[in-house]
Amino acid sequence: MGEKELKTQILPLAAKHAPWITHATNEMGVAEIVGPGYNKRIKAYHATSVASYFKNDDSPGRKSAWCACFVTWCLRKAGIKSLSGYFAMRAAAYKDYGIAVKGPAFGAIAIKGRGHVGFVAASNKAGEVALLGGNQSDSVCIRRYTSAESKDLTYRFPTGHTPPAENRQNISGIKLMKSTS
Repeated sequence: MGEKELKTQILPLAAKHAPWITHATNEMGVAEIVGPGYNKRIKAYHATSVASYFKNDDSPGRKSAWCACFVTWCLRKAGIKSLSGYFAMRAAAYKDYGIAVKGPAFGAIAIKGRGHVGFVAASNKAGEVALLGGNQSDSVCIRRYTSAESKDLTYRFPTGHTPPAENRQNISGIKLMKSTS
C-alpha cells in the first residue's frame, strides 16, 4: 500500500477522532538530510517545542532526538494543548500528559520507555502496533512494533478528547517501516 492509499485509510479516522493525526500524516516523508545542512522542517518541529534552544544552532535534528518535538508540533497545529518548554522535547515527559488510555487507541500518543514517542496509526489483535512518528529511521514514517515490542508502550490521549470506541484499526494493509527507531 502506497502513501496515497495510506492517507486515504487514516485521514477519515483522524478527522473524526484525532485531528492531530491529519498534521502528522501530511508530514510523512520529511527526513533528515545526509551530509552538511539540515532539514528546515525538522528545525520547525524543534522551534515549536523550545524556540530558544536552537536559536543559534543551524543543525537541529542531527544527533538530537526530535520525536517528541514532532508530537508537540502536531498537537499544537491541531490547536491542542501540549507540553511546553524543555518537556516538549522529551519523549518520557508524555507519560504524564493528558489521560491514560488502556490500549492502542487510534490517535493515542504512544510512549516507549524513556526514549521514543509517536501516534498510534493502527494495531491488531495479535498485539502489533503501527506508530506514526518523527525520527523513526531519521524521518516521519510509520513503524510497526511487534507484539513483544509493543508491551513496553504506554498510551495517552489529550485531555478533553475521547479515544475511538474501537481501538483496533486494520494494520494488515499498511506498508510499514520495520527498522528500529
